[in-house]
Amino acid sequence: TENKRSEPAERDALEVNVDDMLQPWRGDLPGMLDRRTIRVLTTFSKTFFFINKGTQRGATHDIVMEFERSLNQSLTKEKKLKHRHLKVRIIFVPVARDQLISALNAGKGDIIAANLTITPARQQEMTFTAPIYSHVQELLLSGPATPNVENLQQLSGKTVFVRTSSSYYESLQTLNDMLVSLHLEPVHIEQADELLQDGDLLQMVDRGEIPFTLVDSHHA
Repeated sequence: TENKRSEPAERDALEVNVDDMLQPWRGDLPGMLDRRTIRVLTTFSKTFFFINKGTQRGATHDIVMEFERSLNQSLTKEKKLKHRHLKVRIIFVPVARDQLISALNAGKGDIIAANLTITPARQQEMTFTAPIYSHVQELLLSGPATPNVENLQQLSGKTVFVRTSSSYYESLQTLNDMLVSLHLEPVHIEQADELLQDGDLLQMVDRGEIPFTLVDSHHA
């Protein structure tokens, strides 16, 4: 449920039947405009999307709401929206990270907004927009009592916690192929719970609960 007192007045003009919107549906923008609803798949996060006292907040929420405003403004200019009550509304559908892509392809959402890195494997399953962040690197983060690691070979035999659904997991698999080719012990990949976000894993590293994790540079 939403705290409508905190939302722009024009968002109240369109009532969305959530049960109908959660039924599987696959279509592109013209169909979304006909339905006057765009379903955004996302994940709960302390930074990107969370609910505070019944109100949706976070960086992802704010960016998507700006997209909603800009889209309706463009449609109004193009005279595709004749009446205020016909404006397109965006609704968020939070899921676990390992369900984002499968939910999209199952028609349970129309787009994903969850800080996903573009990888070749993911490009085989969906189409990406132009990235919001460019030149992002994956950085190794270690805890206060963890020995320093100065190069990739020194990760041999170490334990790194990442989500299986993350691009970090793909990167570690590639690293392990390289280590094995050098006759070195591969990295021990510990599968983190899919409900844990990057920020959660960083806190666990900081508290010394896990030795290593990988995160995107803008998160670090």
